[in-house]
Amino acid sequence: MLIIKVIKSVLTKKKTQSVYQVRDGKRFISNETKTILPTQKIEVKKTITQVKTEKVNSDIQIYNLTFTNNSESMKLSSDKSIIESSLKNNIEMKFSCNMGGCASCKVKVIKGKVDIKGSNCLTDEEISEGYILACVAYPLEDLVLEI
Repeated sequence: MLIIKVIKSVLTKKKTQSVYQVRDGKRFISNETKTILPTQKIEVKKTITQVKTEKVNSDIQIYNLTFTNNSESMKLSSDKSIIESSLKNNIEMKFSCNMGGCASCKVKVIKGKVDIKGSNCLTDEEISEGYILACVAYPLEDLVLEI
């Protein structure tokens, strides 16, 4: 949003044929008469205000996450990965690439379901044992994880 405030106006004379005029809040060029008309000089102060908005999506769900090894828990949003949510909640988890390519964020799902969005460098055996990569895993229900 841009707010413009008029602070001060001063009448001056210009010695040009094309003269910019401000009258009744409108600006126009007076060059028909070729006479020098007084012009209004306006000093303008601009104030810029930023308005923060958040997109509200009714499809976003909130779930609970509990870690078995340290009994910490937090809320998870269905539109954020487990890593994103843990960082937002100041819970430390190992991660590196944040795209499913390094397995630094490998955790085991004890209870619950996740949606894997992106690459996955885990072996078929690790996946069958319940391991996921927290950087590309999005909750579908309440979760219990082992780090």
